Amino acid sequence: MEHHVWIVLAHLLLGALFLDCLALTRTQHHLEHALALGKEIGASLLLSVVVGFLALTYIVQHALDQAATLLETVCGATFSLQTQIQRLVGCVRVAALIAQGTSNHDLASILSLSERTIEKHAEHLLLKLNFTSHAEIAVWAVEKGLVDKHA
Repeated sequence: MEHHVWIVLAHLLLGALFLDCLALTRTQHHLEHALALGKEIGASLLLSVVVGFLALTYIVQHALDQAATLLETVCGATFSLQTQIQRLVGCVRVAALIAQGTSNHDLASILSLSERTIEKHAEHLLLKLNFTSHAEIAVWAVEKGLVDKHA
C-alpha cells in the first residue's frame, strides 16, 4: 500500500512540473494516473491536491465544464484552491482578450473587473511567462490555442 502512495506522489509531482512548463498532454496523463490510483487506495488528502492540479490543467485547455465537474466530485476543495483556480481562469481570459487586441479599459468592462485587476492579471502573465509586452502575451495566446489565429 505504501508504495502506491509513492506512485501517486510521483505522478502528482511530474504532473505539477509539466503543468508549470505548460506541457499539458503530459500533465493530464500523469495527473489522471495519480487520480485513478489515489481513488483506488483511498488517499483522500492526496486526491484534493491532484484534483486541484488536474482542474487547472483542464482550465488551461479550455475544458471549463470538465474542470467544474471534477471539482464538484471532490469534497474539501479548499478556499485557497478555489481562489487559485479563479485567478488562473482570469489570467487565461485576459490573455485571450489581449491577443484579440482588447484594451485594458475594454477588458475591465467585458470581464466586469476594475482596470487595476486587469493590470494585475497582465502583470502576473508577464512575470509567469517571462515576457515584457502585451504583444508577447498575444503571440503566446495564439500559439497555445487560446484564440483562433484566423479570427
